[in-house]
Amino acid sequence: MPPPDDRTRHGRKTPVGQRVATPEPAPAAASAATILVVEDNPITRKMVRVALEAESYAVLEAGDGSTALEIVSRQAPDLILQDLVLPDLSGFDLVERLHAQPGCAGVPVIAFTGFLTLADQARATAAGFTCLLTKPVDPSRMIQTIKQLLVPVTVPVAASGPRVLVADDEPVQLRLARALLTSRGFVVTTAADGAEALELARHDPPDAIISDVLMPAWTASTCALRCGPIRAWRTFRSSW
Repeated sequence: MPPPDDRTRHGRKTPVGQRVATPEPAPAAASAATILVVEDNPITRKMVRVALEAESYAVLEAGDGSTALEIVSRQAPDLILQDLVLPDLSGFDLVERLHAQPGCAGVPVIAFTGFLTLADQARATAAGFTCLLTKPVDPSRMIQTIKQLLVPVTVPVAASGPRVLVADDEPVQLRLARALLTSRGFVVTTAADGAEALELARHDPPDAIISDVLMPAWTASTCALRCGPIRAWRTFRSSW
């Protein structure tokens, strides 16, 4: 018989009155972003899937445009990686149809592509692609681009910080700039080109403007001359 000051628990003796520690339940894992990969080459698709899963993303796969549309009709992903050349649909047509699906209007779409002319790049932007990645795809660059596009943008409630207008024709830069600035308490407005920036600045002058210096038919100096009484002026590109 064990002594009165000991008790047996799972074959081990524990002094009376001492609480036996029990394992804490593991914290629930944060829900991963879901990424749809639309690529007819199974080797490329596998490489992309492995790289994404290594970063804890949930991956959906489609080998053609029709399958991609079927998947999106059931579940809107957080981001889409899409080949421009598919066996059944033009990549340009597919991105427009994907964005027309319920809940997908604002989903970023990255195009996988080989060499493109400037005209093709302009067409891709007009069709709705967020940005382009050149094949063969560099996994590290792909992951970096995805992380920038999936940065959560949280605008403080009743934000009252300095108002900043950000102008850039690259959606990735705009989203990243908004995320960085809003996280620091700034109230951010964005413009996709110089003409839009000028109109916004004239209508409601911000406290500062951050502008890309290389936009079509636009220079930072042009904006500085036309925007009127702005207290501060900055340009950005490589600083992010």
